[in-house]
Amino acid sequence: MLLTILTPIFNRTKYLSSIYKSLNEQEYKDFEWLIIDDGSTESCEHFFLELQNKKELNSFPIHYYRKENGGKHTAINRGVREANGELILILDSDDTLPSDSLTTIVQYYEQC
Repeated sequence: MLLTILTPIFNRTKYLSSIYKSLNEQEYKDFEWLIIDDGSTESCEHFFLELQNKKELNSFPIHYYRKENGGKHTAINRGVREANGELILILDSDDTLPSDSLTTIVQYYEQC
């Protein structure tokens, strides 16, 4: 796997549907999505349990990890340790991407 999309979150569940939709619309499909929950006080895990129940709709693997609150930098560090991709793209919970974004990243990476 070449790409890991890493999303650190803290009490941001309401935004995750948009990033999930954006990732599902990507032309390039060979990536994983890691969500690192930095000790949220809201129920973020419920969102991911719903996604796991819809595995046939997901075109990429989704991994959810919960850790004690330690700040965004510690969530990113945990995500880097868990990532399987050679490249890591950090997207915040309220980010979205045009559908050709990952294709473009891979094309430029392969040129290097």
